[in-house]
Amino acid sequence: MNPYSVLGVASDASEEDIKKAYRRKAMQWHPDRNLNNPEAEAEFKKVQAAYDALTKPASTETPSWGANPGAYADFADVFSQFQHGAFGDFADLFSQASRRKSTILREIRLSVRELYTGCSSTIRQPDGTAVSVSIPPGVPDGAHLQDTQSGIVYVCRVVDDEAYALSGRDVVHTLEVSFFLALLGGPMEFALPDGTRLQVRVSARCCNGKILRVKGRGLPAFEAHPGGDFYLKIEWAMPVLGAEQEAQLRSMSLP
Repeated sequence: MNPYSVLGVASDASEEDIKKAYRRKAMQWHPDRNLNNPEAEAEFKKVQAAYDALTKPASTETPSWGANPGAYADFADVFSQFQHGAFGDFADLFSQASRRKSTILREIRLSVRELYTGCSSTIRQPDGTAVSVSIPPGVPDGAHLQDTQSGIVYVCRVVDDEAYALSGRDVVHTLEVSFFLALLGGPMEFALPDGTRLQVRVSARCCNGKILRVKGRGLPAFEAHPGGDFYLKIEWAMPVLGAEQEAQLRSMSLP
């Protein structure tokens, strides 16, 4: 690993340039600012290792805090600057990182309907207390939501329900259409996951399995995740025939 490449500086960069590059990279990859990015923690450790390689003396001895009080001056200076001005609460993020090993992950299973509209889910904690977790509309599958008070991270997992399935940001619904409507065409009503009822026109001689798209009616947008579309999969509902009707149809099909 080339520490200069990791920090994005030239091999002849000054000490001040290395500090600036480290602050920028550490801000970019800090795990507490990248809860939905599983690679962030590894990148953050790589940045830290690169900075250590360029700033700490090459020694395998255990440092003595009293022997050389200036040995860690650069390191302290980097973090002291995070506490003022443009970097805001960044120092607090590093204090949170020290507690990361004790982070508790709890899974929340949500239906497509709940993900579509947003919901409030009650989670039972190990100590028996109940915590209400608010899930905003459009949260992506696998998203991490952190409770700032307890430090617990809730992982959202989506489960397809009886009416709706999820495909990325799109919602898929099977629309059962009578054979005669599929043959002759006509209007058909359906419901979105939030209960809104819309109408679509089925074209004459519509094929079984045909897909119709309703633009912009999938999962709502959430932060950097765009909104999706709503897809209707046409499925014929074959009529139930009596013996007389079946006999008539058979006679009509004979040459």
